Amino acid sequence: MLLVNTELTPQQRLDKAVTDIMGHKRYIALAGVMMIGTRKTCPNTPTARTNGRDEVYGETMINAITEKNLRYLVLHEVEGHKLHRHLTTWAHLFEIDAECANKAADYYTNLMLNDENKDDGFAVMPTGEYAGLVDEKYRGMDTAQIFNDCMRRRKRRRGRGASQVVSQVRVRVSQVMASQVMASQVMASQVISRKVLTSMTGRMPRK
Repeated sequence: MLLVNTELTPQQRLDKAVTDIMGHKRYIALAGVMMIGTRKTCPNTPTARTNGRDEVYGETMINAITEKNLRYLVLHEVEGHKLHRHLTTWAHLFEIDAECANKAADYYTNLMLNDENKDDGFAVMPTGEYAGLVDEKYRGMDTAQIFNDCMRRRKRRRGRGASQVVSQVRVRVSQVMASQVMASQVMASQVISRKVLTSMTGRMPRK
């Protein structure tokens, strides 16, 4: 029986996106890769992830995006991370810094997908909360080059943060030193005053 106006579950929407991709002339060759591993939805996964074989997609995310957005995310995991074997090809980068390595792979993949779908809009990157990482300055770079830039930018940010801390420490030291100088001046003034009174009266003033 044909069900009309029936709301699909997140898993059903995911399965439909996979079917749409394998039926598209541009991505039909991906069918073999898409059949590798498992593919499921999860209520506790915020976006999507893969271990290079299996894929997991967040149910809240699936319910919040369009069909074109979902195709994009599936392609991101399959054509991007799985087909290009990011977790094995760039394993040494993940060992150095997993966060920068993951970002680098995402930047590379998203530029590729945007170029592939710019004419027909078959798959479209989500916007807002689920927008992916994309930056035109990385066009023409491979994942390792993007990773190196990410690491350089992180070091610069940490350097600026360290400079701010040093400046704050210097200000605090200056304040403490100024307070100590002022206290010394007050004590010296009190001693001088007591000596003056003693010379004038011939006895020490009462405290």
